[in-house]
Amino acid sequence: MEETGSRGPRIGPEAPDESPGDSLDRRPVRFERRRPDPIRSALHDRLGPALANLELRLGLLEESAGAQEFGQEQIASLRREVAGLVDELGRIVHDQLPRPLELGGLINAIREACRRAERPGLLIDFTVFGTPVLLPQEGAELLYRAALEGTSNVARHAHARRCIVRLTYSSRTVSLEVRDNGRGASAEAAMTTGGIGLTSLWRAARRLGGSVRLESLRLGGARLVVKLPLDRLARLAEQQRAYAPNRVRTPG
Repeated sequence: MEETGSRGPRIGPEAPDESPGDSLDRRPVRFERRRPDPIRSALHDRLGPALANLELRLGLLEESAGAQEFGQEQIASLRREVAGLVDELGRIVHDQLPRPLELGGLINAIREACRRAERPGLLIDFTVFGTPVLLPQEGAELLYRAALEGTSNVARHAHARRCIVRLTYSSRTVSLEVRDNGRGASAEAAMTTGGIGLTSLWRAARRLGGSVRLESLRLGGARLVVKLPLDRLARLAEQQRAYAPNRVRTPG
């Protein structure tokens, strides 16, 4: 068993679906039924969180204008990030996987998403439970998008000090949980500004036979959970191998 801190996954036994003692506000989020727009959703899901992180980091740079060395490091990092966003836009246009998924697989991609979302005063801890399995492109990309959406929302809106991200492989499902100790999120607040992020995740999860839940914890904070059935993903992977043997598959 391998254990690391917030910079990497901690491999361990399968985690329970809920922690003991959690009391949840189970009012369902009402997802919008407007006509899907794949391009709009892709731009939001793959560029929106990164652009939001860029905006926050620019704010930090402005506040630290007096610290020359820190400012130079931030400027160099921001330049690399902007270059990555330009590359990501091209990959969206050509219907390619997000580069972090293509290069490093799901676990490394989520680890990097957590690292980028951390802020002074906000620690994000990423943990993997169970034995990782190979996922088809659609399943891996959905879980990665959920990590981007969840950690970005925590950094921007939750006023949290800590966020826990758990990727769990059980015998029947693979799930991603993003939990924070901030001010919580009601069903109504979760869908402000159109709710395109959560609505997009919900639609994608339904197509794969899965589910998306956003819950406000009674003792403080919120929890986003995306769960996908492994049997449905396995059938999808078989179809991809049968009809498109050269299609890229993404390791879990």
